Amino acid sequence: MSFAELLFIACFVFTGYTYVGYPLIVALLARWFPAPPVKTQLPDAKPKVAVIIPVFNGLPYLQGKLDSLRAQDYPTELLQIVMIDDGSDDGSADFLSSQSDVTLLRVDPRQGKPNALNTAIECLDDSIEVLVLTDVRQKLSVNAVSVLVAALGDPGVGAASGELQLTGKDGSAAEIGLYWRYEKWIRVNESRFSSTPGASGALYAIRRRDFRPLRKDTLLDDFEIPTRAAAGSRRIILVPQARAYDEAEVSLGGERNRKIRTLAGWHQSLVRNHRLLLPGNPVFFQFMSHRVFRLLVPYALAGMLLACVAAESPWMVAAGVAQLVFYAVALAGVIFGERRNSSRIVRLAATFLTLNLAVLAGFARFVRGSYTVKW
Repeated sequence: MSFAELLFIACFVFTGYTYVGYPLIVALLARWFPAPPVKTQLPDAKPKVAVIIPVFNGLPYLQGKLDSLRAQDYPTELLQIVMIDDGSDDGSADFLSSQSDVTLLRVDPRQGKPNALNTAIECLDDSIEVLVLTDVRQKLSVNAVSVLVAALGDPGVGAASGELQLTGKDGSAAEIGLYWRYEKWIRVNESRFSSTPGASGALYAIRRRDFRPLRKDTLLDDFEIPTRAAAGSRRIILVPQARAYDEAEVSLGGERNRKIRTLAGWHQSLVRNHRLLLPGNPVFFQFMSHRVFRLLVPYALAGMLLACVAAESPWMVAAGVAQLVFYAVALAGVIFGERRNSSRIVRLAATFLTLNLAVLAGFARFVRGSYTVKW
């Protein structure tokens, strides 16, 4: 067997493991070797909770967000709503200042989300025991706060993540929604088996004493904060009963832009938390398979194609042609995939191509330093 054939097989197996093998393995592990169940009953002495929400030009979402927070089944007297306006110019601050049950903090000029979170948590009263962090866009289920707080009642839990539910009518958005359901299935099984490598930025909770101030250029606060809170043997778990509702991006382009920023953040986090790449990391298996390997798949895809170009055997030539056909279909999906009558296979191929190209773009953005923490 030639080197080109070995390279193709290695890259193919690596890609297959990352997107198919690992999800199936962690699903089996969750079924055969589940972690001890987390209690979901609130303690009699309920802790005081602060819901922390950074805001930049969030006026269209504020009323809906506040309505969902006011509808929470957690005792009102124990729930403080803290919103940090980060230099908005759309009237968000004026609207929030008129809400008597909202603690409003203002940052001007705009400095970005990490600074807003640091500022808000530093200003909290000492009586606050639990932090629920959420974004302004998403409405929350009525039990979101109570079930997250209940999960933190288990001393083995360092952070509790809610579930982001995406809706979308447009074709491309629906396929991103399908991809997100695939992601959630993986996270559910990771949580049942042991721990997830990170939380959903739309909704998660930690104990106040576990918060450590963020560096002001941090891109992935929803990874840095829960990972620090779960240091040692504590878990980051997914609590599906706590839901945040959002609409999927209406175009692959919009999803690509969001993903590029997130993937630039993953490269930043790997550099800053390189100890997580060592086997001593309690979630080493999940972290490497789910997060790190995803960042390497584009290079494996390139290796597969280059191996076919260099090889002469008939089956390698056929494999190369198959790849070219796939990428042609995916490219067509990127260009025309937003049409309602486009094939699901075409849209899925376009999603796969878009997300892997976003990995390369995210890496380039990180290397150049051309990223910002500002909205």
